Order: sequence, then structure tokens, then C-alpha cells
Amino acid sequence: MAEKTVSFEEKRSNKTNYLYHQFDEDLFFPAHFHDSFEFLYCYEGKLKLSVDKNEFFLEAGDAALILPNQIHLYETVGHSKSYLCIFSTNYLDAFYPSAAKECAQNPVFSLDDRLYLLDDIQHSEDSYLIRSAFYYIASIYSKLPKMAREKKFTTLIGQVLSYVEEHYEENISLEDFSKRVGYDYHYLSNVVNDGLKENFRSYLNRFRVQKAIELLQRDDVQIQEVAEKVGYDSLRTFNRNFLKIVGKTPRDFRQEIMEEKYEETNL
Repeated sequence: MAEKTVSFEEKRSNKTNYLYHQFDEDLFFPAHFHDSFEFLYCYEGKLKLSVDKNEFFLEAGDAALILPNQIHLYETVGHSKSYLCIFSTNYLDAFYPSAAKECAQNPVFSLDDRLYLLDDIQHSEDSYLIRSAFYYIASIYSKLPKMAREKKFTTLIGQVLSYVEEHYEENISLEDFSKRVGYDYHYLSNVVNDGLKENFRSYLNRFRVQKAIELLQRDDVQIQEVAEKVGYDSLRTFNRNFLKIVGKTPRDFRQEIMEEKYEETNL
């Protein structure tokens, strides 16, 4: 199954009544942050969720709420099927002030017998019903053990992620960024490794590959051009990193996408 993606531009949106739905098989998404709330539900399998400096796991029946401007990433452990919802803060305007100050020590919880809430969020056109579903989720979250949010850490990691997002097409490095912001390179390297659970170069490659996945779903862009557009001077290096991260070559990935599109149009 082709990997579904959400652009970082969409993820950053905090427009009024912004509501985005995504269903995934074997979800993977690199570290990112945005001004909206994010809700994740695991239908099947197992997912690793990293939030700020901590790692958590979701199994079938588990849910998680990620607060605005928390650094987070997803990785599938073996296999997973999941639902992801990104929604603007106005849906939880009364809850938002406390969410800016403190967060759950562990954001994973169970909806128990309240799965109808997922249907309300996914399919209802009643804004009051959707809002009430989100408030029920916030109510569960508010009962979890809390800790203060580390604003300095989040701000610094956020600057790194923004730097990558804005300059991934260029020849960039953590050394260059450390000089730009005036931080010691070794200190910044430790912060990045702690926050992203990988080094800067590894994260940059994941980000570039994620962008390449979006471009490869178009049939009007050659693979060499895709490599150049996401910051690779060498097609060989691009192919090697793509294979390492996705598990197949860019050519094989595109072929799979084309076959899926063909099957869909001929049903």
C-alpha cells in the first residue's frame, strides 16, 4: 500500500475550524511540530510515538493526544493501521491555556467503550458534536499525570526543524545552523540527538525522502529531478537513502504507485 503523507504546510495550519483526517497503514512520519492539536488512534498493530524527549507505544485500542507545538514523530513497529486527526485549537479553546503550560507524562490512553467518538469526529457535520468529542478526549487527557512543558528545549528543536523545512533543498549542515543561532555545535548536536532520537544528518535524509515520496506520486517528474528537488546532488546517494528508509528503490516505489492508480481506475 502506498504511504500516505501530509505536507508540513498543512500540519502547521491553525486556521479556525481546521480539521484534517488521515487513515494509514504502517504509519511513518519524521519529527515535526505545528500550532494545532493532533489525535492518533491505533486500530491494529503497534506504533512508536516520540513526544519531545520521550518515547511511548500504542497498540490496538490505544489513543494519544499531542498538544500544539510539541515535537513528535511516528514509527510503525512491524505493522499498524491507524487514524490521525489534526484540528485547530479553537475546538478546545477552554482547554488550550492549560495545554500551553503542562503536558501528560504519558499521552497514551484508552477510549474504552467510547469508539463512537471516532465516528462523530470522522463523519459528523455537526460542529457541536465534533467539539464535544474532542472535549471528551481532552477530559481523559486532563486526568493523566502531568509535568511542566520544557519551552527552551521545544523552541530550540523547533528552530532546527524549521531550518530543515526551509532549506532542505540546499547543502545544509548542523554546523552551519549552530553558527547561525549562536549555539555551541556539540551542545546543539546533543539536544538534537535527544529530541529527534537520531542525528541531524539522519533526520535531514528522512525529511528529504518524505518530500521525495510526495513528488514520486506525480508521473510528470523524472527520478533524477526528484533527487535534485529534495537536495541530493547524487542520484546514487538519493537511491541509497530512499531504499534504506522506505525499503524499496524510488523506481520500485513509483511503479507501485502507478499500479495502484491503474487498478483504481479500472475497478
